[in-house]
Amino acid sequence: MYVLAGDLGGTKTLLQIAEVRGASCRVVREERYASADFDSLVPMITAFLHTHNPERAYKIEGACLGVAGPVAERGATQVATLTNLPWKLDSGEIAQALAISQVRLINDFQAIGYGIAALGADDIVTLQTGQMQAHAPRITLGAGTGLGQGVLIWRDDYYEALPTEGGHAGFAPTDALQMDLLRSLHARFGRVSCYSGRPRRDRSQGSTRAGALGDSKHWP
Repeated sequence: MYVLAGDLGGTKTLLQIAEVRGASCRVVREERYASADFDSLVPMITAFLHTHNPERAYKIEGACLGVAGPVAERGATQVATLTNLPWKLDSGEIAQALAISQVRLINDFQAIGYGIAALGADDIVTLQTGQMQAHAPRITLGAGTGLGQGVLIWRDDYYEALPTEGGHAGFAPTDALQMDLLRSLHARFGRVSCYSGRPRRDRSQGSTRAGALGDSKHWP
């Protein structure tokens, strides 16, 4: 069967049509979009399908979309608001607009967590050798527009991927230089949270994301 997959971020969105056969998955069409070029998700997916599936040669039976933000269950559907985009998503509305029978929204790092099981030896680079422990917890980290974090817990016979939105944790300075940075940012923006990249204003929450410290002359 064919499915639609998406990775929705504050800066970019990746869309794919994939063929799924048992435990194997083969990407047949893929495109990257600048998220800010669209007012919402449905027009973006519509443009993608118009380009890559105009004659409906691939009968899409379901869709799973990884969202950079918290996802809430609402009955049989899911709703989400992206942390760095003014998009409000409803899986039921997306399914109806695109005529796809099943649409599921999950957190983006929950999606990454489930994807670990599909990685092969050639996909993995060891940063530091150690002794593996069977069924031990796993974590996922990714620096993008924000700092994505997830955790995987062994349950019965598989790993359950849990979203955390841990990048929203408060910035915790550990030395005098970092304390100075915190005071500078807090004076301008209020709450300071731990995100990647250069500090910038969070319009929706009135906070600032603090990243690499660098030289103090480059501080805001």
